[in-house]
Amino acid sequence: MFDPNHNNITYTVGDRFHTGMTVRSLFALWLPSIRKEVSPSSYRNYERIVRRHILPELGECEIDLLTVADINDFLKDKMKNGRLDGKGGLSRKTVEDISWVLRSVLKLVNWDYSFVTSEHAFIKSIHEKRDTETLSDEQASILVRYLVRNLDRSNAGFLICLFTGIKLSEICALKDTDFLLDTDRLQIRRTLQRVTMQEAPNGPPDQQETVEYGEADSGHRDLELPTELSMLLWTLLRGGEKDAYFLTGAPGAPLGPRTYQYRFQSVLSCCGLPLTINFHILRHTFALLWMHRYHDMESLSRALGHASVKVTQNRYGRLLQDEKLVMQTYVKLLCASFSES
Repeated sequence: MFDPNHNNITYTVGDRFHTGMTVRSLFALWLPSIRKEVSPSSYRNYERIVRRHILPELGECEIDLLTVADINDFLKDKMKNGRLDGKGGLSRKTVEDISWVLRSVLKLVNWDYSFVTSEHAFIKSIHEKRDTETLSDEQASILVRYLVRNLDRSNAGFLICLFTGIKLSEICALKDTDFLLDTDRLQIRRTLQRVTMQEAPNGPPDQQETVEYGEADSGHRDLELPTELSMLLWTLLRGGEKDAYFLTGAPGAPLGPRTYQYRFQSVLSCCGLPLTINFHILRHTFALLWMHRYHDMESLSRALGHASVKVTQNRYGRLLQDEKLVMQTYVKLLCASFSES
């Protein structure tokens, strides 16, 4: 017997129906259950989705009365009218995240408590899953040559993302002291996260804060830097201020992810590359290059800071089966660009 919502309603594990158990009660069980299985940034994103988008509308619904049609209608409405400021729908990515969270929590119901009808297991995302995109050989060569020839801290950050696979939130939180260039190593110790200051649509804007990874977190990791990239970084890091953030070269506030994404779009424009290329393509390209070099999914999972190798397999397994996507190793690519600079 247990009381998930501390409201004197008890449910017996194994019963077919648990009349009265709400979506809110179920999420009170699900969120703690995944906390150690996902990265801190992922957990905060899921918690934010639940608090801001799911519970206000579905929180008091009884699970055993919720249908697939109800959830699909809910997701479609989020696409059209989901923004909290009333200015239209949520992004495709956010709605896909909401869909994933709902399907995950309903799996918990089916597997652990067995009181929801089996149709919940067939809930699908309202979008087809998109293929993971990477830079082509030609695009990667154009981009790297431009970044090396116009080297500054901002452009070096794009090179770091391409050749180490770190996330946008991690490059923004990177400090000069995280580089161990004598041994061609990079320490990932923190991430930059957005913090909601107020739930009201017209409240103050979200702020950002750096969050340190604990030693047990999958995000806490040491990465290898190509020697050629280390040589480029020496000139940028020499004489920097103490405790400076890498992208700004100064202590204090880090550069925001959105601002850095705008800079990436500017670089794409200067290179004559499609502006539809997403910043995350740098991470995907790194993953592909890693697998062609090492052929090891477990080591790739550790390098990317994924909570488990299953996450990596789900994300990149299909991509790596395509034998047409054979690219140069990133060391050769960087060497060629470095020699021409």
